[in-house]
Amino acid sequence: METILNPNWNKLAVFTFAVGALASRMVAQAPVYVPSFELPQLQVEIQKVQVKELLQRAPSSLIEGSDGRGFIYKTLAKRLPLAYQAQAGEIAHTLITEANKYNLDPIFLLAVIQTESRYNPKARGRHGDLGLMQLLPNTGLWMAKRLKLQGHVDLRDPVTNIKIGAAYFAFLRKHFGAKGSRYLAAYNMGIRNVHRLLKEDKEPILYASRVLKNYRSLYSEWSSSLLLQHNTVASN
Repeated sequence: METILNPNWNKLAVFTFAVGALASRMVAQAPVYVPSFELPQLQVEIQKVQVKELLQRAPSSLIEGSDGRGFIYKTLAKRLPLAYQAQAGEIAHTLITEANKYNLDPIFLLAVIQTESRYNPKARGRHGDLGLMQLLPNTGLWMAKRLKLQGHVDLRDPVTNIKIGAAYFAFLRKHFGAKGSRYLAAYNMGIRNVHRLLKEDKEPILYASRVLKNYRSLYSEWSSSLLLQHNTVASN
């Protein structure tokens, strides 16, 4: 009680609060290191094609032509396990490069990673699937041969995992004629099982809905971050 009523302590509390607020403002205004200049350009028109396949309508952040490289990098830097955060730039570079190579949206690949492993390169599924995109070893070896990758294929390596996972999605997308729910389901349950359901006049939607929820969520986060940046600039 004596401490609370001591006027000197009250002055100290006010001073401490003021310093903290000033420091917070300085941190908020300080430039955040985002290695966009080191990352490949996003191919926005290609992104829009896959967004239309999966979400029907392009999010505002994509319509405005905003640069999503910083968002991809910061998402990885924030959500990767601590031991891998130093690799966020390299992983972001691989994600965008492979997305561009196969005409995929890198935000879509990010949504798959979020769904499959929650950004944990060491994740292991109950069927033996490994890494960021949770690839089965047999699938990984098959795709590695198609891609002519040399040496040991370690699916727990984030870069290798993304290279193989993106190529496999491109293969499935072509196989199913860019029908989003089908190539998504095939990634999860296999091509044969999807064809079996289709013969029974059933569309596989369960896994697709999980990925699409994260896909929409990531675009929403990106849009919110852009709005926050805009408001911060306007207030200054």
